[in-house]
Amino acid sequence: MLACIEVCPEEWSNRLMVTELWVSDKLRGQGIGKTLMDKAKEIAIEQNRRAIILETQSCNTNAIGFYLHEGFELIGFDTCCYTNNDIGRREVRLDLGYFFHKDERRY
Repeated sequence: MLACIEVCPEEWSNRLMVTELWVSDKLRGQGIGKTLMDKAKEIAIEQNRRAIILETQSCNTNAIGFYLHEGFELIGFDTCCYTNNDIGRREVRLDLGYFFHKDERRY
């Protein structure tokens, strides 16, 4: 496998969750991640979702930079998602969200 994205509808909140986004090391920096994220945005629009959400780790600075560049913003964090010492380990769960502009949505 060279790259993949997995999305899951969150019906109760009308959001689309990106549960997996992965691009092999040798293909990074070639726009594949952007293409995959554009597909997730397309799916969310087709399903009339109000937002896309995902989680990453505070230590994954490359992913954070990518998501911010793609228009995501911080919507929350969890200081004990992985262990009881996530802050000390410097690996805190970050929740990010992408909110559609009115001209991107159908509703």
